[in-house]
Amino acid sequence: MKETLLFPTVIHEYDFSSDPDLEKIVKISETLDFKQHRYFPNSTYVGNSPGGILDHPELEVMRDKLNNCVKKWADNMGCPPIHINHNWLNRLAGGERVERHRHEMSIASGAFYIHADPGSAGLIVHSPLEQLRMFEQSARNTWYNENFREFPCYSGLLLIFPAWLPHDTLPNNSNNRLVLSFNTTYK
Repeated sequence: MKETLLFPTVIHEYDFSSDPDLEKIVKISETLDFKQHRYFPNSTYVGNSPGGILDHPELEVMRDKLNNCVKKWADNMGCPPIHINHNWLNRLAGGERVERHRHEMSIASGAFYIHADPGSAGLIVHSPLEQLRMFEQSARNTWYNENFREFPCYSGLLLIFPAWLPHDTLPNNSNNRLVLSFNTTYK
């Protein structure tokens, strides 16, 4: 038998839990004015203008680290070099959630968990093939037939995934979940 893997979805996971720059981002976030998100009414955010939190002078090294991870993802995908062009902070309190969405005008997107109390809502990614599987039934879950997967979060986790991949969260079960999200474009 020959087995062909076709149309895989690549998600990279990195562990920055011991990185000292995490605390820098938390301290900077405490000085920012979070607002209710117009598209996701159950979350608050700090927007990406003029350039996002990663343009803060104290976070230049962290921006370089994240861009190196983005470069690895692009190399793995076989696409031209990309870099982070938009970034923002999203905070969820207890009971808040992020609705299912995808990121238009981006190649890869990232979720960098700056702070995640125990019980924080993980990222759920959804297969774009789910709507096409109209009659299939599964006797057991395999990575061939998964329609969604949840990535449990912890402080320092970085996930990089294709921007077209639909994702959301369940209601948050913690008091504080702070995520630095970003989009990318070609260099």
